[in-house]
Amino acid sequence: MRPVVLVSAVMVVVLLMARPLMSIKIHPCCKACTKERNPVCGSDSVTYVNPCLFSIAQCRNSKLTMRHMGECSPSNNHGWARTFNCPSG
Repeated sequence: MRPVVLVSAVMVVVLLMARPLMSIKIHPCCKACTKERNPVCGSDSVTYVNPCLFSIAQCRNSKLTMRHMGECSPSNNHGWARTFNCPSG
């Protein structure tokens, strides 16, 4: 009888620990991107590390367009987007 009680107790603990994980909502624009460096200059004058990160930004902002492949010009560059915070949305 003791093994049954122990297994039941372990199952309850596992279910209680998993409950918060089940409630995490992932932003619909989020996806896994590689760290490859293939810059994209966006219409917001931000240089995105690669097309994958640019597509996440574009999903979040439908007005965002691609100016050109490569870094934005130094005189009109508002920085680099290397990652996005995607745990929840």
